[in-house]
Amino acid sequence: MNESYLKKLPFAGKIVVATLLLSIGIGFTSAIVNLHFQSANAGQPLPGPEETVSEFHGSKKYSHIERLLIANETKPFNGSGSMRSAFTSKRAGGIKRAIKEKRILLTELAEEKLKDKPEELAKEISRIGNDPEVEKLVYQDIDGERIALLAWIKNGYKKEYYENSQLQGYPLTGALDSLKISPPMVHITEDGSQRFANIEGIIESRCVRCHDANAGGSAANFPLNTYEEFTDYCAPEKSSAKSLEKLALSSHVHLLGFAMLYGITGFCLAMTGFPNFLKVIIAPSALIIQVIEISCWWFARMDEPLGPLFASAIPVLGGLVALGLLSQILFSLWDMFEISGRKFIITLLIIGAIFGGIIGIKVILPYLKEEAGQVEN
Repeated sequence: MNESYLKKLPFAGKIVVATLLLSIGIGFTSAIVNLHFQSANAGQPLPGPEETVSEFHGSKKYSHIERLLIANETKPFNGSGSMRSAFTSKRAGGIKRAIKEKRILLTELAEEKLKDKPEELAKEISRIGNDPEVEKLVYQDIDGERIALLAWIKNGYKKEYYENSQLQGYPLTGALDSLKISPPMVHITEDGSQRFANIEGIIESRCVRCHDANAGGSAANFPLNTYEEFTDYCAPEKSSAKSLEKLALSSHVHLLGFAMLYGITGFCLAMTGFPNFLKVIIAPSALIIQVIEISCWWFARMDEPLGPLFASAIPVLGGLVALGLLSQILFSLWDMFEISGRKFIITLLIIGAIFGGIIGIKVILPYLKEEAGQVEN
């Protein structure tokens, strides 16, 4: 074993270094959480290979409008972020009126079902009038509009379904047969055998109310009043890859910001009493792998098959950076303290793991399930 310089630090110095190392670990965890909101699809903890290839190499899978409607609504509400929140509680218009109409509809159904049971009917009407679940049903219907609109775009955005929206519209068949959708935006045949989405009505209600040439504001510069104006954004994009400007900015931030943090954690490990071969491998690992990972960001812009191959390597390299950082922090903490200090550190880590598990079960998993449900419904 080599001499440990960390053990020679005064107690106050050890506390400062230990707090710094733990803070860096918590900060890195926060960066992973942010990665979910920035790049992962709804319901995914982290972006997978498909999302990584799409972000760094590019994909012809989605059109510009599709990308905006499926992107996580936590992204900026603009033409390069997400427009999904136009169909959610954040920005969907006419919510109060829709909730009132939903309560009226549910009351009418209850009256029809319980017309011979006045006492049960009175209780049901009272429940409907105060039930907060009614609001959730309204948002589910509105999100159904988004799903129907995406289906129309994906299946060729045919003009006949747009122009015929006031009579029929886009047929809701197959997987869309049981789609929950706002009543004003759906037409049902007299025999109830077929339903149609009012595509023009959905665009008018959710998009044109801002993207109107006469509305004012920045959105008015991108009018969607007509079929031709809307479908200009429906053709598959040549590339969905992050722009070179954003790529350069991200590279700059990561190479300067994270390099400083990884340098601190690596230097701490280098000052421990562990064998040299171990320190030579682990101490610079996060820094070296980060440089390789960021290089893959740029190599991913190459043509196929090399571009997607480099892009697919990015999540793996990111995982190795995390593993290297975790090793640096844990080994440094272990070497710095004696038995009593190590017991305290282990206790802190156990408590952190317990609280992390509780947060994961009670907060994160339900959130991911809710996100996934919003996409699948």
